[in-house]
Amino acid sequence: MRRHLVRFLFLFVLIVPVASRPRPVAAQAVRGVVVDDQNLSRVGTATVRVVKGDAPGLGTETDAQGHFLLPLPGAGEYRLEVQRIGYVTTRSQAFRVEKDDTVSVEFRVAPDAVLVAPITVTAHSFRGRTLFEEHRKDWGKGVFLTPTQIDSMRLRAPAEVFRKMKDVNLTWGWGELADGGHGPLPSVRSQQGTGCLLYMVNRVWVRPVPWARGDWSSYQLGDMLPEDIAAVEVYRSVSEVPKELRRYTNQYRTRVLDGGRLAHQSLFNCGLVVFWTKSAW
Repeated sequence: MRRHLVRFLFLFVLIVPVASRPRPVAAQAVRGVVVDDQNLSRVGTATVRVVKGDAPGLGTETDAQGHFLLPLPGAGEYRLEVQRIGYVTTRSQAFRVEKDDTVSVEFRVAPDAVLVAPITVTAHSFRGRTLFEEHRKDWGKGVFLTPTQIDSMRLRAPAEVFRKMKDVNLTWGWGELADGGHGPLPSVRSQQGTGCLLYMVNRVWVRPVPWARGDWSSYQLGDMLPEDIAAVEVYRSVSEVPKELRRYTNQYRTRVLDGGRLAHQSLFNCGLVVFWTKSAW
């Protein structure tokens, strides 16, 4: 289960991080504390509801120390609404909760009917960073490019992460770009196995089969910018791919028929490249 912190800030009051509390049983949840915006005291017996769309949903009440915990039905965008006599009923801006994430918040409310500035939400999930480090330290196979290494490359195009990478060949050709124009397109081949590579962005598979053409222009890779890239995992053959990702790079068999007879057959054991963007880092 992953956890990250969201803070709701009113006016120019400094935010104090929420103390660590036990993890919920639910797959995803929001936990936190409600605080008086003027004197920073904890607000007990306040009603906290999850809002998805425009309608308030599940709710709970803060304890004497202002703490609350709400399980969420699934991943998605949510807001919180806090109500209590003597305080302005307040809704936050939307924040996103990923699958298996627990979001921690500090929610400050204004006493009486004092008008406050719009709520500012700052949210960040460390899901990509956590999975990247788990593979880099525990799995050990493949090539791992950290944010420091990515910054030092001064990339002009996403495919340049493969430049001078051992057992990977990068060439350029001319073709149709994602926006309909024409320009240089990369061709990346592994020198291990059969040479084919499949791609994921933030653990989303973006290349369906190894023989598909235009993978850099027709899929999500064509919309990715160099400044989007936070880190990269490169598994140059199926033997390097972590076990939980092998379902994305299983064997592919192609057959060419001539007059109903098998003329040629190819077996692909592809490697896998995982791009992590800054939005998931």
